[in-house]
Amino acid sequence: MLDLPDGTSITVRGPVILGRNPSAVVDWPTAELVALLDPAKSVSKTHAALEVRSGQLIVHDLASTNGTSIVRGGARAFVEGARALALGDILGLGTYEIRIARL
Repeated sequence: MLDLPDGTSITVRGPVILGRNPSAVVDWPTAELVALLDPAKSVSKTHAALEVRSGQLIVHDLASTNGTSIVRGGARAFVEGARALALGDILGLGTYEIRIARL
């Protein structure tokens, strides 16, 4: 489950595309498109993909303008390609931050 800054939550059951105004992506044709309200506009239109693979939540940066990062244990690492997320991680889409509340 993802906790968004506005207090809402998203449960990831299948592929999800996140962005300000996300479009379908060839690699995930059946992905749920989730629009994020980002007044700062640091989130790209089609920013990142999430998928569940072998019981892990995986994030893929989709060539976003402001990058995708993971904050774990106080350290921020930028995602190049794909990375696994862990419970308690903060997923950064530009300056927009999402907390990983449950896997």
